[in-house]
Amino acid sequence: MSRFSRTFDRLRTRGECGLFPYVMAGFPDIATSHALAEAALDAGADGFEVAVPFSDPLADGTTMQLVNARALEGGAGLDDALELVSAIRRRSPDTPIALMSYYNPLRQRGDAAIAADLASVGADGVIVPDVPAKKPPSCTPRCVPTDWDWPRCSRRPAPPSASAPSPRWTRSSSIALRWWA
Repeated sequence: MSRFSRTFDRLRTRGECGLFPYVMAGFPDIATSHALAEAALDAGADGFEVAVPFSDPLADGTTMQLVNARALEGGAGLDDALELVSAIRRRSPDTPIALMSYYNPLRQRGDAAIAADLASVGADGVIVPDVPAKKPPSCTPRCVPTDWDWPRCSRRPAPPSASAPSPRWTRSSSIALRWWA
């Protein structure tokens, strides 16, 4: 059973809501993003979404576009996000962590290399918001460590609207994909 599954089971059993902070690696700077994660752990965070700064975050609104830009201006990138995942994992071995990245940084790293990186830092999942819903990325399932349970790879929709569709899940022998239809 994965860390996400254990955490959601625990929350469900206790009738509690979970706290899963979104932390942009390198925002407002690298040291502060680490301090924010530490503070979230101290406050009882149940899990994390650690974001990779990206130059063209089309699936995000204005605020997140500005956050991405500031992190990039400070020199943050994929390696900083992986280090943040690793720091959280060292501090809290049982806390689930998903890496959120647009596909280009992952593809630039290469399927085998990103799979090794995700496994080595202890990521529990990866969210890729810019992959077309009808076609999974070419790195799926190669980009995910073989011991991941649920969630393995998901796609997040663009910011919600009044007519936002409901999420749907599909499972294969190696991954679970989330998409909005």
